[in-house]
Formats: sequence, C-alpha cells, structure tokens
Amino acid sequence: MIFRDKVPRIHAAVGHDKVRGAIHTQFSFMDGQHYFSAEAKLAQDKFTLNSEVFDNVDEFAAFIKAGVSSYTPSSKKDFLASVDLVKEDVTYEALDARIEFSWLQENWRDTDMIYDSAVKATGSMYKWTYRGLLEKNWLKMV
Repeated sequence: MIFRDKVPRIHAAVGHDKVRGAIHTQFSFMDGQHYFSAEAKLAQDKFTLNSEVFDNVDEFAAFIKAGVSSYTPSSKKDFLASVDLVKEDVTYEALDARIEFSWLQENWRDTDMIYDSAVKATGSMYKWTYRGLLEKNWLKMV
C-alpha cells in the first residue's frame, strides 16, 4: 500500500530528563502550529512489546528488516526517486511511551488510527542505495 501526501517541514525539539530516564519530543509546523509531542522511556522489559501488532521486539525487527524500498519526491517533475535503506547491526528495545498530542488524530477524526507501540533503535549502520526514478503515474496512489 502506498500513501500519498505532502510532507511538510517541521521543527523538532528533544529534551532529556536524566532523573526519570525519559525523553520528551516535540514537533511543530514551520508556522508554529503544534504537530506532535510524546514522552518515552525504556520499558522495564526491553524485549516485550505492549502491542496488538507484534508479539515481541524480535518480530518487530523482522518486519522492519523486510521493508527496504521507499519512494520519495524527486527533483525531476512528475517523478519519484526509489531508494532502498538497509539497516545492519540494529539493536531494538521496547519503550513505554505516552503521546501528549497528535495533529493527525485531531485532523483525521474519521479514521480508526490508534497508537500501538514504540521502539528505540540504536547502534545501526545504514546503507542507502539509489534505485532510479519512477513516473508518479506508474504507481497507483491510495
């Protein structure tokens, strides 16, 4: 499935609460409108996800590893750039996270969008491979 939408530029801020072991993230659109904010810390059991989708962190990791190809806007009009992102040596750990605000949930009220789980990825080596251009009309957009 491919979702098509414009991805706006955003401001990002990250804060660390070393006493509680928590990280706070906040994202805003360029005009200052709030986009998303959440707080997260490592779960007590970093291998078990509280998820309806994945039974554990290893299952999540296998899913992520299987999804390699991505499409992004190209500098050439009416084309998308195809890129593969291969991640190696990734360590995944379950997080306890709390969403404070999500612009998507406010503006897509007619959907059944839910928060499922959060995972931290560290220690990875990334390899981008450019796969060329595809005409936008080649893809059936949803």
